[in-house]
Amino acid sequence: MEFGTGRLLQKFPLGKYIAVCTILWGIVNACFAAVQNYSGAIVVRFFLGVFEASISPGFALVTAQVRLHFKTPIIDHSRLTEKQWYTKAEQSARIGIWVSFNGFSQIFGGLIAYAFAHGSTTSKFSMAPWRAIFLFLGLLTIVAGGLIFVFLPDNQLNARWLSKEERILAIERVRVNQQGIGNKKFKMHQFREAFADPFTWMVVFLTVALSIPNGGLTNFFSRLIVNFGFTAQQSLLYGTPAGAVEIVALIVWGLLSQRFGHRLLFGAAGLVVGLIGAILLVALPLENRLGRLFGYYMTQAFACSLIAVLSLVASNTAGYVSILLLSSLSNFPG
Repeated sequence: MEFGTGRLLQKFPLGKYIAVCTILWGIVNACFAAVQNYSGAIVVRFFLGVFEASISPGFALVTAQVRLHFKTPIIDHSRLTEKQWYTKAEQSARIGIWVSFNGFSQIFGGLIAYAFAHGSTTSKFSMAPWRAIFLFLGLLTIVAGGLIFVFLPDNQLNARWLSKEERILAIERVRVNQQGIGNKKFKMHQFREAFADPFTWMVVFLTVALSIPNGGLTNFFSRLIVNFGFTAQQSLLYGTPAGAVEIVALIVWGLLSQRFGHRLLFGAAGLVVGLIGAILLVALPLENRLGRLFGYYMTQAFACSLIAVLSLVASNTAGYVSILLLSSLSNFPG
């Protein structure tokens, strides 16, 4: 769906399409509470992937969005405020901020899961705790999708909080990006150029290499912590600081990248911290469970390298089709 949703993101209003996919994502997530067997779980997981596919490419487009160019420049640049869309220099910090909410979700999700698991031991639930968790988070995602539908504009021209003049100013301030004119027409030459560009395949290589450990360290972190010698309930609670590490790492990465440039260099620094954490996981004695837990927390800094790649796609790629294709390729190995 990464390739299919890329075309849909181009064809439909951007903010509304992201919102609808988020709402459907929440509905499917809530349906997991009704799963009775392996086949049902596979069907739900399939549709979760379908609707999730729009999120990262869609947000990358929002961050890098350029809709129109005006022939006549606007002189009064002092009125171009931070509340409007972003230049290339500003994009890395903004990407760092919205990706850092993966860390917030790990903290919030871990606390919610712990609350349900602990509650099931002290009181009788009418459904299994894991079903209640999926139902609660699914309904919460539906609400989030509704908020996105209301508040996320499709582009600068229909941002309701801006006046007509401010909408023109919002477009003018990102003229310096020189990333082309956004439109809904599929351009085959952009498609071919994206595949022929060595930059594309460097993005693919980096993302494959980064996504291999990402799958195990994020999706199965509770199982990993249980293997350190903690209980299943403790693993839900002790996994939350990893989200805090990710938040701090990504926000610091974004600020440093915006201040000094060198996004890949700072991304590599996060990767080094993550690598040291992985070495601690492997090298420390099995009985040193606190040291290994600390090593797991350190691994979360490697997310800096992932958003460095996504930031490069957002700011260094011109053309709607090329941005969508590269965003899709960068998500594919996950």
